[in-house]
Amino acid sequence: MKVAFDVGGLISRYPIQMKAMMKALIAGGVEVYILTDMNQQDARAACETNGIDFISQDRILSADWSCHGDLCKTRMCEAHGIDILLDDRPDYTAHGDFIGLNLSPRPHTPYYADGWVNKNTPAVCVPPEEYEEFKRWKAKL
Repeated sequence: MKVAFDVGGLISRYPIQMKAMMKALIAGGVEVYILTDMNQQDARAACETNGIDFISQDRILSADWSCHGDLCKTRMCEAHGIDILLDDRPDYTAHGDFIGLNLSPRPHTPYYADGWVNKNTPAVCVPPEEYEEFKRWKAKL
């Protein structure tokens, strides 16, 4: 079984809990991946600086939002045989032949936990608290 975790908004919000879950899955024989819409270099740096160095570099996957839009993670799940994707964006888990599990953050839980290193890590998507404004801007294009 292959399970993928998003970084921004999922691991960045709950790093202690998500790292514990990833380690437990690995101990149980599950192949754990990181699947983000950050570029590859930034994704690897974010994982390394935030203590997610137990995931091998070849399992840190970067989805290309600029080419595939909201289907970018679906395309990566299909290409890598991911069975389950945990993400904070329902649009990323709405399609494809995998189980999509969505984190529903508490309204006052910050996008980045206090201990998260490099809170300015670039990403293609916007934090959930800015997403409605992003959709209005995108609709004007």
